[in-house]
This record gives sequence, C-alpha cells and structure tokens, in this order.
Amino acid sequence: MNALCALLHFCDLHGPRTVFCTQAFHTPTLHVPDIPPTRSTPNSPPPSSHLSRRVPHTPAADPPSSESSGTTRKQARQPPTGGPTPTATSSAGTSSCPACTAQIPFVTVDGKDGSPWTQEARGFYTKDDEDANVHYFGSRAPGDPQLYSAVRNACVRSLSIEFCPGRDGPVLFGDDANGYVLSYMFRLQDIQARGEMRFYSLIMLMTDRVYLVSCWPFLVRAFRSIAMNLQEKADIIFMKEKEAKERQQAMMMSGRRTSFAPTSPGMFLGGAESMN
Repeated sequence: MNALCALLHFCDLHGPRTVFCTQAFHTPTLHVPDIPPTRSTPNSPPPSSHLSRRVPHTPAADPPSSESSGTTRKQARQPPTGGPTPTATSSAGTSSCPACTAQIPFVTVDGKDGSPWTQEARGFYTKDDEDANVHYFGSRAPGDPQLYSAVRNACVRSLSIEFCPGRDGPVLFGDDANGYVLSYMFRLQDIQARGEMRFYSLIMLMTDRVYLVSCWPFLVRAFRSIAMNLQEKADIIFMKEKEAKERQQAMMMSGRRTSFAPTSPGMFLGGAESMN
C-alpha cells in the first residue's frame, strides 16, 4: 500500500497546482528520487533523464494515538546536494508564480572547482524519532511519472470537480487506476486574490481504499487542525492589509476633495448672474 500527502492550490493564473508533497520511505528500500535542484514550476513533468527513477511502494504507518501524536518529534535535515548542474543554471532565470510555488530555501554547496555555489535545495529529508526505519521526503512534485500523474489527477478533481458544501470540508473519491484520495478543502482570505479568497486542499493519496476509509477520523481531524491554523494566520494578515488599503483610499479621497472642492449653489447662481 502506498501513501502520499500533498498541499494543493487553485491559482488564479494557472488553475489547479500542486504546491508540495511528502512521501514515506523505509530504510531497507530507501531510494530518494533524483530530483535536480531547479527553480522550475512545481507542476511541470519530471525531466526525461529522471523518469527511470522509481518510487518504492511504502506501507503507510497506522494512525498514531492521541497520546503519541502529541509527543512525536521529527528532525528535518537538508538533503545532500551536488555541484551546479546545467539544468540548475539554465533554469535559474525562469520565473515562477509565487501563489502556487513552494518556497524551498537556498543552500550553499561547493562547486567542482571548490568555490561556493548557492542553489535551491532538492527537497527535505525528515526522520521519525519513533521509528528509525521510516524517512520522509518532501518536494514540489513526485519524481515518479505514474505517481506524478495520479497526484495531478487528484489535484484537478479536488479543486475543480469534486464539490463540498461551502468549499470547506472533506471529500472522498478515486479509483483503482489513480488511487483513492481523501481531500480536505479549505479557503484562505487574501486581499490580493480574486474575490479576496484563495482555495486550497490537503490530500492523502492511497492505493488501499478500505484503509483510507478507516483512517478518515484521524486524517480529517489532522487536516482540519492544519486548515484552521492557516486560516487564523491568514485572517490576521488579511485584516491588516485591508485596514491599510482602506486608509490609503481614504487619504486619496481626502486629497481629491481638497483639490477639487464642489461649487456651492450660491456661487453657481452668482456666477450665472454676472455672466448675464
């Protein structure tokens, strides 16, 4: 059974997009996809030179209990990165949409000639303290072409096809070919977005429908907690930006009233009489 967790976003310019995804790996079969440190958009298909890299089938861990979930600690570390590559150099000048791109930090590595070189990290490795054999790899998109296609299908269905009352809450869909998806949709207020609202979704993609349904209470509770936390932070920023925008508009209107004072009826009639 496979499992993959991802954050999705409906971009006003590009439509449904995968922002970030995380896969689990076990130490005996640990094989991290060879993802180049590029700055390309997160939903472009994997390069052909990396299509042969396969993502191992990884059993998903059982949902942790309420006691262990509160004490679980994960230690993240940066993945090893090589020297500058032609792919990284050629794509450094390409621009990407900030609304649907995960901002992966830059790291400093040694080039072939020993000089320091700054490039984006390839992804993130995370080790679970409770199980030393389990590692997680986070990246903008999965490197395996079949898994990439399944995630892309889940992304489009979650944000464009599937319906949830109020656009907030969980839905379940899928098939044997593309896997089964639990999608938790939510909205964030944004003063710069169309309609001052952005739409997101947190998904869990699995091949085992029965196991996914059994994990429903745990996953929905976790996704709801993440969504509410993001909404609270987004609301604070939204209110600050909205107040600043209203103050700016008030100052502009005040300046216009001072520069272009309306003519009173007396002045208007007096001016008309003097003309006669």
